[in-house]
Amino acid sequence: MTPVPSLIFTCVASLAMLLVSDVFVLINYYSQILWLSVAASIGGMLWLRYKQPDMPRPIKTNIIIPLLFLAACAFLVLFPIPTQPVNTVIWVSITLSGIPVYYLCIHNKSKPKKYYRGVQKITEALQTLMEVTFPEEINQKLSDI
Repeated sequence: MTPVPSLIFTCVASLAMLLVSDVFVLINYYSQILWLSVAASIGGMLWLRYKQPDMPRPIKTNIIIPLLFLAACAFLVLFPIPTQPVNTVIWVSITLSGIPVYYLCIHNKSKPKKYYRGVQKITEALQTLMEVTFPEEINQKLSDI
């Protein structure tokens, strides 16, 4: 795989970030979403530790360490909420915007056949454009559809 797709995504994301006039707002959005994700990961680890205590784990630590880390993450997520309610609504909206996309594109198993063909054609066109597959493979796959 070439780095072209990731470079294009990074370029588009960077250009979109230029539309925001205050860089500290971007830092706030990113940091709150990041710490919320980290807290969810730690919470999941604690949940598995409670529900499946005999599950093999590569690293074993005292329960106090993840609990303290979870508390620190919660502080970093919750502390800015009273002082920046508008920013909080925006980052929560950004985070929750992934839920409908997940349910429409991933979770929903009863999609029409045209949907899969369309996604396949878009994927193959982007792969050809970004030179991540050989053109012969694309032509063979397109003729199979």
